[in-house]
Amino acid sequence: MDPQKKAEKVAQLDEAFEAFLQVKGEDSIQAWKDQFSTEGIVNIHGILTDELWDLLVQESREMVSEFGVERDIQVSQTDNSPRKMTTVANSHLRNGNGIIPAIYDSKVLQRLLGEIAGEPVLECPAVEEQLAISLLTEPGHTHGWHWDDYSFGMVWLIESPRPEDGGFTQCIPNTKWNKDEPRVHQTMIDNPIRSYAFEAGGFYFFRSGTTMHRVYPLQRKTRRLIVNMDWASKADLSRDISLETTDSIYVEKAAAD
Repeated sequence: MDPQKKAEKVAQLDEAFEAFLQVKGEDSIQAWKDQFSTEGIVNIHGILTDELWDLLVQESREMVSEFGVERDIQVSQTDNSPRKMTTVANSHLRNGNGIIPAIYDSKVLQRLLGEIAGEPVLECPAVEEQLAISLLTEPGHTHGWHWDDYSFGMVWLIESPRPEDGGFTQCIPNTKWNKDEPRVHQTMIDNPIRSYAFEAGGFYFFRSGTTMHRVYPLQRKTRRLIVNMDWASKADLSRDISLETTDSIYVEKAAAD
């Protein structure tokens, strides 16, 4: 990415984020903090101007059309839960002057996330974990039950199906991932499942490292297009984190064949 163009794009986004927060005010920020504290997830809609949102939608669609790789696998580290979707890796999203990496690099947005979380929210030290796109289109497509390697996840909803069409988010907060013994099914039995149907036009931010979550399988042909951004906590920086699931879902097609 050209440094000057990157700085200009980030500055434009920072200005938009600041304006949005000024309109929303402290009461809205406190409400987001309260919900995040109790549920570990919050949805923020309309944070981008119409112009910037249109750019994000256009870029997301173009990237998945040009670089998307179809996946149909089961991940052993999550009890063979399925991944049936099309994905785009971080390397493609970072290659250019687009709005997606500029959003991730916005310090205004990063500070807001830290305020909501009640602790510093940091860039992922593993660059390949920072950005990704996924697209679900066919009946049965899903991003099956899993945890993230790092503490926080942000999902920008570019296209979101109706709840009756599937594709909504399900969460089991306050759970831990043991890659050697994931116990995904026992976790479902032992804990209530919370379901969220968020509309396109914003993002949800959640404690993805300690929330077992999935995208409910599509029930009919439709589209669920998202941009995923992962973030680290201070505690993550001192943990030994392996990235097998990222490698299996987002590796380049040539390397996977």
